Amino acid sequence: MHGREFIVSNQATAKHSKTLEEINSEKGSAGDIPLCYSIRSSVINTNFLPPGGGIWITHGQFIVNAFATAKHLDTLERLNADANPESVLSIGMHSTS
Repeated sequence: MHGREFIVSNQATAKHSKTLEEINSEKGSAGDIPLCYSIRSSVINTNFLPPGGGIWITHGQFIVNAFATAKHLDTLERLNADANPESVLSIGMHSTS
């Protein structure tokens, strides 16, 4: 990981894998898109990792590249919320109809 990637939950990966593959297929320079922060997503600053360090993810999670994350952050958050309705981060992301 180089920074600005989005880690999708196991549940959302299983439920929305085709959409995630389509989103992640978009390539470009993330530096061309302003970095947006959200109250619904945690940001991990990988600059503080030692050389050769890494982040542990669980089997089944999906890592979306930085360009696609910058372009589709709202969609990625909605997909995570849709597959994880019990999460406090999904409050207000679901329709009540």
